[in-house]
Amino acid sequence: MNKHTITFTCLLFALLVSLLPSVTAGPISGSNENYDYLLGGNDLSKFSIGVYSKKRVVRIGAEPGFTEYDMTMKKTSAYLGYDVLRWATIYAAGGVVDTRFDTGAYAPYPQNYNGAEVELGAGVQLNLIDHDIADPSLIEDRIRVNANLEYTSCKSTWEYATLATVEWEELYVSLTVSIVNQIHGHRQYWPNSIAFFAGPIYSHIESSSLEHDGDGGFMAGMSIVYSENVTFDFGFERLESEGYVAGVNIRL
Repeated sequence: MNKHTITFTCLLFALLVSLLPSVTAGPISGSNENYDYLLGGNDLSKFSIGVYSKKRVVRIGAEPGFTEYDMTMKKTSAYLGYDVLRWATIYAAGGVVDTRFDTGAYAPYPQNYNGAEVELGAGVQLNLIDHDIADPSLIEDRIRVNANLEYTSCKSTWEYATLATVEWEELYVSLTVSIVNQIHGHRQYWPNSIAFFAGPIYSHIESSSLEHDGDGGFMAGMSIVYSENVTFDFGFERLESEGYVAGVNIRL
């Protein structure tokens, strides 16, 4: 080994030694290969997440005597969904619900909202029909039919009569028909498509302290498909009285 080679080797070693503290001072960086991760590649394509807010009014009977009152529920929840089939998505949801008894003239029972309580649930979304509209004279491009079945459970503290803590489960079902206008690629509009939906809904509450025969009603609204992965929903529903629903859904 000649003198120049020895000199170059010594300089390279000295440089590496001088850089060693700064290299090891930071954390190890993550891999840049998607297959090195627990959920890598295209595995997330079947997952979806979202947040939604609802106001729902149902007619229930409450102890003592199971006198009938309107119960207003304000819900804010997040969900995580997974496509078990091409046309079926199961999801788990968790959030808070704020309830109120509309006791009317029955003072001194308060009518204030009881404060946010935890609500947990699960459901399934079914994509049943997607049909093209062949008539070019119509603005609408597609007709879609979707169904939703959701089960939620909640425990709440009410300042009503002798009740302290009330537990109940709710079964909620909806069937909607959507008219979809595909506008992606149009320079005058920014979303991919806009859909208007309507259909029947049903709510049934089970509880040892509440009596509910089930409320049927309808919902209607609009969905804005901002991109292939992001959708915004706005609508209203009516069971015993008017309510609303709004949310954002993101497909991973």
